[in-house]
Amino acid sequence: MTTFKSNASVALHNVQVGVAAVLAERPWFEAQPDGPRVDFARVAGAETAAEALVFVATRASSITRVAPGVQVKIARARKVLRVLRGGAECLVEAGVLTAEEVPRVDGHGPLATARACVAYASLFRAKHAKTRSLTVVKPEHVREAAALGTELLREVKPRGVGGGAVRPEVERAAAWRRAVAPKDNPRKSTKR
Repeated sequence: MTTFKSNASVALHNVQVGVAAVLAERPWFEAQPDGPRVDFARVAGAETAAEALVFVATRASSITRVAPGVQVKIARARKVLRVLRGGAECLVEAGVLTAEEVPRVDGHGPLATARACVAYASLFRAKHAKTRSLTVVKPEHVREAAALGTELLREVKPRGVGGGAVRPEVERAAAWRRAVAPKDNPRKSTKR
């Protein structure tokens, strides 16, 4: 199975620019009796394919391997994290914290939740003296977020880490990609 290691959003942007450039030259192509015959519908369809790539890459990047029984911890971590995030947002609105002090954690999967729990616990520990009487975030929330985040970082395996069978949904996605892959050379996108 191959892994898509590029940035699908950049690929989409590049395809959009390329498609626009080719379609802008359509009158020139059509005016050339001996010029290449371009399948403009196929060129325009490249943008749809690139959009599909972004969708699939986004879904695939969120796939992680979760050990049995860890889902309960993930659900609890997300609940505690909502309390910490909400408390931080209120403190920013009140001018107690700056927006720059609030952690920015990319992603939405279990590993992003774990990293965010650790980051927000660190924020509230560092700013405890400044925030303790101004927020609903209690020391037990901070302790629980730190503990859950640390445990999940150990227990949730990132996509691509060895030590387990390929998940059925990953295998189905790979089989689908193999089945729909163009049989012809992708560089031969023009008709002569």
